[in-house]
Amino acid sequence: MKTMARFCLIAFALIIGFGAGYFTRSRQVQCESTVEDAWLFNGVVPVKGGISYHSDALFEADIPLPEIEAIEAKIKLIAPPSGDSQRTRVIAYVIQVRIASLEKKNIPAKYLRERVEQYNAGPVTTPPLEQVTYAGQFAFYLVDKDGFNLAEVTGPEQWFESGKNNSFQDVTLMPLDLELVRRATTVRTHLVVLRCESCWAG
Repeated sequence: MKTMARFCLIAFALIIGFGAGYFTRSRQVQCESTVEDAWLFNGVVPVKGGISYHSDALFEADIPLPEIEAIEAKIKLIAPPSGDSQRTRVIAYVIQVRIASLEKKNIPAKYLRERVEQYNAGPVTTPPLEQVTYAGQFAFYLVDKDGFNLAEVTGPEQWFESGKNNSFQDVTLMPLDLELVRRATTVRTHLVVLRCESCWAG
């Protein structure tokens, strides 16, 4: 009788232990799935306060960038394409930047003429400018539930053009520790306008 009771007690303990282990693993998988799958941000980025300009864009450009009318972003954290996928994550983003059309009156006269440049392979003709291209960079701020910044991550350079809705889909290179990522509740996005790519001296 005592042997049977001892056997039942051991079996019960094993069942409890298995159940606890399964619950813990299930919670861990669920948490990792949330980190991997959920969009931390999906909406409109405020244009006011969400854009800054590098000095090159402000003082070295002779073609003004038209108004940035809207920025929409979807941001999540995913396993890095290379590196430690068990303990780190990188930011993945899909962003659209809508920029107003460049008015002809704001284009300097030198850009309204056809331009021919000589290269070893032969002459290259550039037609009169209609829209302007600028280089920019997105900065991302991971924020916890109390509004504190946990980390700042800068994305690669991107080119965007006036008069269109520019779409970007990319990932950042900086690895973020998984424990830090789990504390993040949202991501703030900031656009830094770096320089005018259509501008040239002369």
